[in-house]
Amino acid sequence: MFVDQQNYTLSDLQLPLKVLVISIVVYSIILQLLNKTKRNMVSNKINLIWSLNFVKSEFTNRFYSIEKHQEYSKSLEEYVEHHAETYIKQRERELTQEIERLKTSIRRITQNMGLPTDVLESYIRVDEMINNALMDASNSRNSFESVLDHILSEICSVHILNGMVTQGTIMLLNGNDELEVEGLYRFRNNTRSPVKRGEMFAGKVLEQTEMIVIEDIYQENATHYGFGPSTDPDKTYNAVMGVPIKSKTYDSHENVGVINLHFREYPGYEQKERVIIMSILKVYSQFIVTWINLHRNGIIK
Repeated sequence: MFVDQQNYTLSDLQLPLKVLVISIVVYSIILQLLNKTKRNMVSNKINLIWSLNFVKSEFTNRFYSIEKHQEYSKSLEEYVEHHAETYIKQRERELTQEIERLKTSIRRITQNMGLPTDVLESYIRVDEMINNALMDASNSRNSFESVLDHILSEICSVHILNGMVTQGTIMLLNGNDELEVEGLYRFRNNTRSPVKRGEMFAGKVLEQTEMIVIEDIYQENATHYGFGPSTDPDKTYNAVMGVPIKSKTYDSHENVGVINLHFREYPGYEQKERVIIMSILKVYSQFIVTWINLHRNGIIK
């Protein structure tokens, strides 16, 4: 049996090759059209760029699919939520690191200043309180005012002040340059009106750099601070101590609030004891400033 052998030349392959190339091009075009059609399924209107030169209107998209639109929208929401969650976690890590640095600084300060152990333990509790509030910001007990109440309670519980303070407040500046009560200790409710800068006791303290103490609010020399002989004799306190809350801004210090402590009778603190109290309250003030910044940045409510 004989086989008829043929010799193929390059010209014989040209036609199949052309067909193959054309097939690949057609397939690519169809694939692109399919992908574009899939994308068009998520919008019920289309705007052809070339048509804008002639017709100023939208065209009905015949490929629109409500199912594909919902699927696309859900995917987009998941994408946004994922990135939002990533951002929030990153911010939480940064804040946690910031608080850790604050804790380290507090330990160093207390060791260098030789502050009592109970003060250091109180600082650690406040630090943990802020951390817990960040982790569970939706809990009402971790609201802005509630945490300030707890910080004020911690202040009044340290040994040098424990049992001496009958009432206390944390007052912070509002947008009108007035002090408003934000934290309370042993007050049933806040009925105090805002205090303007430079007025009354808190307004005077706000303009100072150090502690102010009025040992007897009924004495004549207390008139400058809004007290004096005409003060209501039924007040629950006879002495008051105020410390400005300082917030470091660039190269200067700006007072953003005041810590007020009321005493039924002044405990007779000597100058050395006043310096210790002032040093203790300065650290608490930094906790308060950190909490204010978290609030202003919308991290907590």
